[in-house]
Amino acid sequence: MIFRFQKQLLFVLGFFLLLWIALALMVYLPFWYSFNYSFQDTYSELGKEATKIYTSDLILYFLHFDSLDENAWSTKEKVHYADVRSLYDIAFVLALCSVVCLFVFWRRDFVLENLKYLPLVFLSLLLLLPVFSWFWIQVFHPLLFGHNESWIFGSDEISYFLFDLESGSFFLRSFLFLALFPAFLSWAWRKILLRT
Repeated sequence: MIFRFQKQLLFVLGFFLLLWIALALMVYLPFWYSFNYSFQDTYSELGKEATKIYTSDLILYFLHFDSLDENAWSTKEKVHYADVRSLYDIAFVLALCSVVCLFVFWRRDFVLENLKYLPLVFLSLLLLLPVFSWFWIQVFHPLLFGHNESWIFGSDEISYFLFDLESGSFFLRSFLFLALFPAFLSWAWRKILLRT
């Protein structure tokens, strides 16, 4: 019973940790934002320098290094990003717990077995692609934010252009990254362990 629990726990922890690594790369570093802006009208709508300032402002806020510029962001944006930052903080704490638990319960054979299936689990997230817009609006946001509609932005708000809300492609690309990058990481991690 304990043996099976450890296997299941390692699987869940491994899944969450790899997912958080991908999320952290997107949220706390400017590269993912810049990459997406090159596919959107963000620079033409907000200006390149202003876009960089807004992006930096948001990243520093998520990292708890600074508050959002009072004059730039709407009240609705500030409410929503406070909610989002709380979720990122919870994810960070859970990621740290995952690392500690992985060290405590580490067994090479468990990890190798779990890593064999993790890429498939991450890739199975791609099954949501055909219904992604519906999932994003009708399931994801209500699930995380309840009836709080502060996440619905208009064209008079910065977020509308930063995240390409008219087409929703920023979050679609982010979803693809969250499925594909951890799948690659788990595959690569297993290959490395097999060689050691």
